[in-house]
Amino acid sequence: MNELSKSQRNRGCLAAVGTLLLISLVLYWKVLGFEYVWDDSLLFLDKTALVNEPLSWQLLADPVLPGTSYLRPLVFLTLYAEFHIFGQNPAISHAINLLIYACNVLLVFFVGQRLASLLKRGNSMLLGWVSAVMYAVHPSLVESTAWVAGRFDLMVTFFILAAIAIYIGSSINSKIKKLPLIMFFMGAALLSKELGAVLPAVLICIWFALQPVEKKWFGGQGYIKRAIVDNWVILLSSIFVLLAYLFLRKSSVGGIYHSTLSLDYLLDAVIKQLLPLEALKFYFVKVFFPFSSINPLHPLSELNAYGGFEIAASLAVTGAIVFLIFQCVGRKSPAAWVFSAGMVCLLPVLHVVPLSTGGNIGHERFLTAPLAFFCLALSLVDYKAIVGFIGLKGKSLNRLLLVAGGGWVLIAVFTTYTVQAIWASDLRLWNWAYHKHPTFAFARYNYMYGALKSGRPDLVEREIDLLQKRDGGLEVSDQILYANVLLRRGNPESMSYLEGIMFALPKFHEMEDGKKKVFGIPVPKIGMAGVYGDYSMGLMMFKSDAEAALKYSNIAEWYLAESEKIPLLYPKVAILIALGRDQEAQELLDYLEPLFYTKKERLKKDPSAILSNFCKNLPLQKLSECQELVSKAEKMMKSAGRH
Repeated sequence: MNELSKSQRNRGCLAAVGTLLLISLVLYWKVLGFEYVWDDSLLFLDKTALVNEPLSWQLLADPVLPGTSYLRPLVFLTLYAEFHIFGQNPAISHAINLLIYACNVLLVFFVGQRLASLLKRGNSMLLGWVSAVMYAVHPSLVESTAWVAGRFDLMVTFFILAAIAIYIGSSINSKIKKLPLIMFFMGAALLSKELGAVLPAVLICIWFALQPVEKKWFGGQGYIKRAIVDNWVILLSSIFVLLAYLFLRKSSVGGIYHSTLSLDYLLDAVIKQLLPLEALKFYFVKVFFPFSSINPLHPLSELNAYGGFEIAASLAVTGAIVFLIFQCVGRKSPAAWVFSAGMVCLLPVLHVVPLSTGGNIGHERFLTAPLAFFCLALSLVDYKAIVGFIGLKGKSLNRLLLVAGGGWVLIAVFTTYTVQAIWASDLRLWNWAYHKHPTFAFARYNYMYGALKSGRPDLVEREIDLLQKRDGGLEVSDQILYANVLLRRGNPESMSYLEGIMFALPKFHEMEDGKKKVFGIPVPKIGMAGVYGDYSMGLMMFKSDAEAALKYSNIAEWYLAESEKIPLLYPKVAILIALGRDQEAQELLDYLEPLFYTKKERLKKDPSAILSNFCKNLPLQKLSECQELVSKAEKMMKSAGRH
């Protein structure tokens, strides 16, 4: 009988795993055809180090974004391995993200099943499966799953859930034997994203969820003492892992954190703007009603913490937190403690400390880990106790749960399947974001930038025309893009815009501490480089001034990391040829030839095209001589790499 029961359980487990994998694949198969978008360019498309440089700690420990202290080498290691095994292919990158997402769904199932079993709940496998289904179909996971850069959140979630699975697992009974695995997963989580630091607190929440309700909080056998006695080895080891990580972070990126928690921040952001409470409201809506306002951007500027509806929502959320605390402390509810584990995962992104969120109150991807615990908690709630006072029992309660839960899941499936299409390309993503937030300058800039990347300068021109009519002028970031469009069109007016932009921008390249100060302005370094690089090309195209063009090309290089310079160096070949510095031009081409870059074939056509435009502004008597430069550039491109 036991063997039969075990056999049935194994078949049930395989069926549950199979259905969850099928749901994951059917729901997200479209992402395999998506492009690289948004920060993918900053991480590894325009910054080609992961493809072209040999593996080293310095390569992996480079901060995620310029001017930050985000250390996430394990994710970069996966990207490095991926690019060197499969090449830089968006389908492969998305397939790996999809695989990690599916693994997380399965971990939610196994953790949910184990928790329900330890709590002696009936149908433990069903409860674990329900948790995993809610997690799999949740629309707030679209951002981390459909976007390659979402891998940071997917991986830290995987390692946190894996540590929980080991902590409560039955296959390894000895706590001492479990310890190395748990610490390994904590270290891996920390090296994937800073959220890994909360793992010890999450483990304690899970421990409390599994304790009998009869015990008292204090005393000889109270909860507090037992929590310390049962977990002291894990807690002490966690401190050592965290200290080692902080040392590694400081020595690798030059500091623990790039922002400072000051009194001014506390007074303005925390007390006056109520950002932690506003963020909590934002995430609560995204957890329970994630069917609208799905967007990569959620601007702080659109918040009004003191409006009538907002105050009512703040009171409701505050009441929910008080109720959660009461359920944890007073009722000792397992579901409440598991939900609290999700709140612990959410704590780092509630603006209690300054965050680099690009002027947003939050992002859906930050829910990737917290959602796992929220879904687990919802499946562990004692619904009979909650609705008993209204007289619902037995079949009536089951029907209510089936209708409410099933309806939520169906709407979630529809939302997830339809909304993920916005992540298919930069133009789609930012068209969606901009039309949702038309007054947010960041959304407007990225929409126009996405249009340029997609070969739609007409969309940029139309938007610029509307902005000029509406505002009577353009912001610096808009002027940068418009100047680029004019340059592409061969319009000399681009030079006036570029000169105005250069006059308005600080000359960081002339400052002793310019490398530090450059991170403090809204225009990114790559945008600054684009201005000087475009002006360099304008000097070649409209004034045939190669000497000045070389000067501004070198300034543009100052703003870029070595692995970001490839798009700038092919035009530089044309400048060197125009100056008669053929040997330097050939050496530069030979250097560029073995390097990988996604748009390399297009860039290789630039030198001859630039020199053709260069020749148009020269006197007729020099025209034939200049045309020889074009032929020379074409020959050099063919011979590049043979030297």
